[in-house]
Amino acid sequence: DFTIAADNARFGQNGPRVGSPATGWYVQYATRVVGVKKARELWMLCRRYDAQQALAMGLVNTVVPLEKIDEEVDKWCNEILEKSPTCIQLLKANFDDEFSYRRFDQSMDLQKRMFPKFQNSEEQKEAQKAFLEKRKPNFLQFMEKEYEEYEKNRKKIRVK
Repeated sequence: DFTIAADNARFGQNGPRVGSPATGWYVQYATRVVGVKKARELWMLCRRYDAQQALAMGLVNTVVPLEKIDEEVDKWCNEILEKSPTCIQLLKANFDDEFSYRRFDQSMDLQKRMFPKFQNSEEQKEAQKAFLEKRKPNFLQFMEKEYEEYEKNRKKIRVK
């Protein structure tokens, strides 16, 4: 979903250099991320790019000093954890659907199933209430509940 690069990172593609043709969604993805001309350069010329060049192309979200990489990753993760987990899940599904070969009506399936469950849920109410009260919402309670459900179901499967 995100790429946080250390300032010493190097990026590149080896396919044609080693006789391995690149085909499929990742070539199309690169075209959408960096543009057609830059994607062709990346895939066909097999050049190496430093972190700042990758940032300029849109291959990474940010570049930080190597010694700060863990701190930056934690910062981004904590920002995501402050958001509605169901909204993040729906957004992620929408982004992922962009690169699937499903028809539009099929790609809407997850949204059709999830949104009615989310609408007027305790999670949505907490988000709205926190906004009106000008405070950070407590989404951790919903993630913990979901994790507990996951663990309970996982144990049931193991017992069977």
